[in-house]
Amino acid sequence: MAAGRQLSKSDRGRLERAVSGAEAATGLQFCVYLGPADGDPRAHAEQLFAAARARSRPAVMLYVAPEARQVECVVAPEVTDRITDGTAQAAVDVMLPVLARGDVVRGLSEGIRVLADGAGPRRGDESNEELPDVIG
Repeated sequence: MAAGRQLSKSDRGRLERAVSGAEAATGLQFCVYLGPADGDPRAHAEQLFAAARARSRPAVMLYVAPEARQVECVVAPEVTDRITDGTAQAAVDVMLPVLARGDVVRGLSEGIRVLADGAGPRRGDESNEELPDVIG
């Protein structure tokens, strides 16, 4: 993705459909940050996650800073039994080669799929309070 390039309407729609599908299947809230890194990428991802009040919800965020070539996955404490560190790393691992080819939407969609598959089906006790699907 070129510096400063925004997602096209079509690409944003594809990404939002991937997020909505994962949310419907798992009952978790998925959020994507696509934008510049601000200092330490992990700290920035954690800060954005906290600002969205996602830490207290059954939520997960994929953070992609293309210019900095950084990808992070932040998982709320209450869902670490469903999205383990290994699952989060597998999502990042599947995204990296696709992102390296410049296909941001496909890379994110693949990461979302890995996280949703790892989380498994909706349990019925998850909150219905929505997070923004895409930030940035």
